[in-house]
Amino acid sequence: MTGDLTIHGVTKETVLDVEDPSEPMKDPMGNARMRASATTTINRQDFGVSGYPAAMIADHVAVTIDVELVKATAASH
Repeated sequence: MTGDLTIHGVTKETVLDVEDPSEPMKDPMGNARMRASATTTINRQDFGVSGYPAAMIADHVAVTIDVELVKATAASH
């Protein structure tokens, strides 16, 4: 998946590797839910995040996004 990622006021087009979403499941309240995860690696200096020694924070940083989606009901619109 490709989208814009903004960090420290700098926006860059970023490609996320998305794992297959889970099958829909019902939670204890009867709501339909799905889960998905996406990962990428960015260079923090591309976003203007510098000033820290590389020994403390690597230039290349792994980013993981975990989401849980809940199907909206008519009452929630």
